[in-house]
Order: sequence, then structure tokens, then C-alpha cells
Amino acid sequence: MCFHVSIVGGDVPFDVQTELSAAFLAKPVRRGLAASALEAYFKLDGLVDAERLKAYYTVDTLRLVIDGEEVDGTASASSFVKASGEPVSLVMAFPNHVTNVTVVVSR
Repeated sequence: MCFHVSIVGGDVPFDVQTELSAAFLAKPVRRGLAASALEAYFKLDGLVDAERLKAYYTVDTLRLVIDGEEVDGTASASSFVKASGEPVSLVMAFPNHVTNVTVVVSR
């Protein structure tokens, strides 16, 4: 299943499309897909002081927005897969970045 992942509010843009394996689809979004995306973000060229950012921002400090709704990230990635096969949009926002979303406690 395809996920389009963006990280906003950081020093450099991050925007990637990825296919998830069955193992990643079974994991909670925050522990699987979001954690992997944040790890890749910290390896980007042009990122200023990645080690300091790693200490300050963890996957638990980021806001997760899936298809326009804020989620807590505890549901498995597979629960967000669309029957149509369209990519699922995951936007990860650093705490001080404002996004226009509807808040949903969990799914």
C-alpha cells in the first residue's frame, strides 16, 4: 500500500512516496512509518545540526495528520489504507508548526 509522507516545519523539506510491507502495515503508524520517516529526515543533506534536533524532536513530539485529520498514531497503518488503492497522505508536523486540521482522538 502506498503512503505519501511529508514533514513540515523543519529546516529542509521532506516529501516522499513509499510502499509499505505487510510488517509495516501491521505496526502503529507512529512506531512504524512515522519513526522511519523521521529517521530518514535526520539523514538529509542540508539539515542544520541533526544531532541536536534528534535529541529534541522524537517521533512522540510530532503531530500526525492522515488525510487531513490529526491522529494519535496508535492505529496500525493498515487501518488507513483506502479500498480504492489511492495513496494515503501522512503529514508529520514539528510541534511549533501550525496546520489546518480536524482533531480526531483515535481511529
